[in-house]
Amino acid sequence: MPRSDHPSPKRRLARGRRLIFLMTFIAAGGTVGAFFGMRTMLPDWGALLFAAFAGGASTVLMGWVLIEEFRRLPAIDPVARTARVTGIRRAGSDDDEPDSVRVRVSVPDGDFDTALADRIHPDDEGRFAVGSYWQVYAFERSRACVLLTEAHDDVLRDGWNLSGLRAGTEVGGSTGYGSELLAWGFRPSAGNPAPGTAR
Repeated sequence: MPRSDHPSPKRRLARGRRLIFLMTFIAAGGTVGAFFGMRTMLPDWGALLFAAFAGGASTVLMGWVLIEEFRRLPAIDPVARTARVTGIRRAGSDDDEPDSVRVRVSVPDGDFDTALADRIHPDDEGRFAVGSYWQVYAFERSRACVLLTEAHDDVLRDGWNLSGLRAGTEVGGSTGYGSELLAWGFRPSAGNPAPGTAR
């Protein structure tokens, strides 16, 4: 699949955020439309009560979605670490999470087992054979997942999976080369600039 067929990580990230804005405006318009619709079926006080409840709930929900989408990711250790593939976890039929590449990461305070946050496209999955080695960034305060470094921008991704890092199940992104997560940006690391913050 030619690399030119896919937008850059920054463009993919921007496209996803535009979609979230569109969904937010649609939800807000739906709340306003429902209010006027309820006025024909309920007394004025009932419609106002419905509007207050629905408007408040949708505002909180939309605000949370927007904050999470634009909030920088937790700080990462800017030192690239070596990860060895230990297997591929296949999602079950009743599983909310997609397939993930499992790795063992070598760090000074001891190795740990985790998953790649990068969802690997089926076309490139064969490159992640058990025993193969990859360069990754680890998060400073979480072992939920790790990210492929810029050295592997030639890997075709199918989005990302941050489940367990900030929330329960958190997946997103789109197909393309390079990391949307590195384009997203990170909170400041302990005295070291994180990769992706100036991208």
